[in-house]
Amino acid sequence: MDTASRSYDLTQQGRTTATISVSIQLQPTPTNNLEANSLSKRRGGILDTMARCLLRQANLPDELWAEGVAYSAYVSNRVPTSIHGAMSPKEKLTGATPMINNLRIFGCHAYAWVARCHRRKLESTSTPCIYLGPKRGGHAHRLWNPSTR
Repeated sequence: MDTASRSYDLTQQGRTTATISVSIQLQPTPTNNLEANSLSKRRGGILDTMARCLLRQANLPDELWAEGVAYSAYVSNRVPTSIHGAMSPKEKLTGATPMINNLRIFGCHAYAWVARCHRRKLESTSTPCIYLGPKRGGHAHRLWNPSTR
C-alpha cells in the first residue's frame, strides 16, 4: 500500500508555531469494478435518495439538490449504526457523542433576523425563509429566501 506524506508548517507572523504531518494511504481500485466500490456507491445512493425525499417533502426545487445531500450527510453521520457498534460515524471518529439539539426539519419555515442598520423604523424585523440545515463549522443555520433566489 502506497503512503503519501506531507508536512505543513503553521506560521503566525513569520514564526513557526507547529508542524503537522499528514499521512494518506492510497488504495487504488480496479477500473470498471463495481464490487470493489460497492460500499461507497451504496452510501452515495442512500444520500441521493434521502436528498430526493427531503426536497419532495418540502416542495423545494431541484436546484437545491446539493443542500439536500449536505443535510442528509450531516444527519446520517450523527445516527448510530450497527457497523460501528451502535455508535455514530462522527462519534467513532471523534470519540465524543455528537450534539443533535441543533437539528431542525429540512425545508421548514424559518425567519432571518434583519439587523436594525439594514431596515427602516417600521419595516419588518425578519424575513421569511426556508431552513436548509446547519452551517458547516459554526453555530449558524443556512436559510434560503425564495423571493430573492
